[in-house]
Amino acid sequence: MTGNHKQQTARAGGVGAFVLAIVVGLFWVMPGPRPSSAGAAAAAGSSDEITLGPITNPHFMGRPRAKDLRHQIQTDPKIRRFAFQWAINPDGLHRNTWFGVPAVQNPLDVWVTQEILYEVKPDFIVETGTLEGGSAVLWAMLMEFINPDARIITIDIIDKVTTAKEIPVAKERVDFLIGDSVSPEILAEVKRRTAGGKVLVILDSLHTEEHVYKELQAYSPLVSLGSYLIVQDTGIGVPGGSMHPGAGRAATRFIAETDAFKLDRTRERLVMSHNPGGYLKRVR
Repeated sequence: MTGNHKQQTARAGGVGAFVLAIVVGLFWVMPGPRPSSAGAAAAAGSSDEITLGPITNPHFMGRPRAKDLRHQIQTDPKIRRFAFQWAINPDGLHRNTWFGVPAVQNPLDVWVTQEILYEVKPDFIVETGTLEGGSAVLWAMLMEFINPDARIITIDIIDKVTTAKEIPVAKERVDFLIGDSVSPEILAEVKRRTAGGKVLVILDSLHTEEHVYKELQAYSPLVSLGSYLIVQDTGIGVPGGSMHPGAGRAATRFIAETDAFKLDRTRERLVMSHNPGGYLKRVR
């Protein structure tokens, strides 16, 4: 890696941390009641709890936990409206780029996905929904430090990638496949390429319930034990609460039918997630 590349990567990490601080800060100062942990748990139900262990730092004692804030998004109309507008604002997330390539990703979910990638250290990341390739480049750059031999396989029905293919890390680590993500031909090729490796899957293509459900059925067998199947754009704070309710419904439907995956609510601790109910961990 060149010195310039290292400097650019370091600056990108600093920008990511800065964005995270701003978003969390905005959410913190928003008006509205802050329910107690016990009250929120009772209202939201035990299945929605995010267990992150006790708070031992006195500075944070008494502050609302992630599960409390998620409950606020579900029940407080002002906060719910803010969360939704924050997500769909055309001058917001939809203008995000990664090293000059459009990447429509929630920075908070990118942070959490980075943590998952570091823990799992997959050999392959299979991504459905390439768009212009920004997220594929992002995952490739992260994996350059986590698992230098890892590859990203990204799939889209239309080839819109231009700039991304010229970035060195994409040339070295990303395979761009063109076709329907649930077609027999694409599935066979993905299985061939990932055979024998540790696999993590990210679903971010057509967000209708039936298509996402088909993807869940098709790609879940490829996910390695202890790894994740991440369904993106399931909602804002609660599954189905977004422009694309189909993804959330599909994830809820899938998780109710399988014991091979467990819904990991701890990955929603940054609250303003686009993927609530979408972080699925393979447990058997």
